[in-house]
Amino acid sequence: TNLSLLRDMAVLIAQNFKNDPQRGNFFSLHKKEGDNEFMNIIANEINTEETLVFLTVGEEKGAGLFLLAGPGGPVSDLGPRILELLQGKGAGKNGYFQGKANSLARRGEVEDLLRQHCKHHS
Repeated sequence: TNLSLLRDMAVLIAQNFKNDPQRGNFFSLHKKEGDNEFMNIIANEINTEETLVFLTVGEEKGAGLFLLAGPGGPVSDLGPRILELLQGKGAGKNGYFQGKANSLARRGEVEDLLRQHCKHHS
């Protein structure tokens, strides 16, 4: 089924990142067909204690879902900023911040914000 394919793909995406010697401390991905479970599998597979993970699913410029995972402090600081940029609703706890985005159009700006953060804290 499509769902089990998506799950397998999520695991492979995470493993691929973990096996990359050049990986750095930031991982970001958008997948149109994904869902909450898809994002959670990736975030669970990647060690988010040392990596900031930003995932989105849904329409490229339209509505969708997002997940930010990583070290607790940065996630709770950055979560509200992401909500603003994505016109979203969401909440966070324990190094996870996730919710609905009304517009993923500014996803690139969110990535820039997170990249900057990772640069200063690497």
